[in-house]
Amino acid sequence: MNTVLMSVFERTKELGVMMAIGTKPSQMVALILLETLVLEFFGIILGVIGGYLVVFYFGKVGISFSDLEMALSRSYVSTVTYTQVELRNVIESIIHLIIITSFISLYPAWKAGRTEPVKAIYHS
Repeated sequence: MNTVLMSVFERTKELGVMMAIGTKPSQMVALILLETLVLEFFGIILGVIGGYLVVFYFGKVGISFSDLEMALSRSYVSTVTYTQVELRNVIESIIHLIIITSFISLYPAWKAGRTEPVKAIYHS
């Protein structure tokens, strides 16, 4: 929300000019929501790729807890843990992220749609 809200605040003059030349408030809201959606999907793609690489690496190499060997010696817990991820968890996370981000982006979009052209153009 902070990223989108700051984007709206930083472009107040540009949004004011757009409103002055005839952009409707609903079009302004749609523009901000579309912008948020694009940022969201790039974040999801990069996050899934980065997360997969990290999980794949530690799935092969493992995470060593050798410093805890004395504490774990009386239990049946291994001192090396191998990571794995289930597709279901990734899909659920993506769906939750899309819902939450779309909901959060409504305020900055509403704020942009309520921009008064004259005040926005002379905004310093």
